[in-house]
Amino acid sequence: MRDICIGKHLWVHDPSQKRPKSKKWVTLSEITPWMCKLHLEAGSLQLDKPDVLAAVLATTASEQPSATYDGVSTTLHQGVMSFRQLWAVRPELHPEPRDGEYGEWPIEWRLWIGTDGLVRWVWVKWRQPEGRFKGGTGGQGWFGFIDDVRYSDWGTKLTIKPPPPSQTTVLKLPKA
Repeated sequence: MRDICIGKHLWVHDPSQKRPKSKKWVTLSEITPWMCKLHLEAGSLQLDKPDVLAAVLATTASEQPSATYDGVSTTLHQGVMSFRQLWAVRPELHPEPRDGEYGEWPIEWRLWIGTDGLVRWVWVKWRQPEGRFKGGTGGQGWFGFIDDVRYSDWGTKLTIKPPPPSQTTVLKLPKA
């Protein structure tokens, strides 16, 4: 899956998504502000928020020198935090009260931070209750997720071009 955001315009290329045969990209007729907001996030760990990054690092179980990514030596930090710990710094992720039965579910994480202090790689594994998709997990009761995101070329000037209109279709969202 690939997203391109330019200003307030979003294009999505998802090979699993249904679209006309000649179209590779889908753009939305309307987008909400969060769709093209630049942020450093994997799973629900929004690492460009200092309080979230601090909460994640506070649950570090091990730390060790690691590989070089993008020409920078890194340190691997890894640990586990609970959803309750995450909700404490990202309350918008869970409605009140925050004493739900899933609060102690684990979020496993690995974070490679360069000697320059920049995040180079983040890996997050978690599960979520099936919620409104009851029955969608074959009786398991939850969906499992893994995000594996690498960040490179920090500080590089770049030019992003939108996909060609001939390869784009517009998805009209239903009015709420």
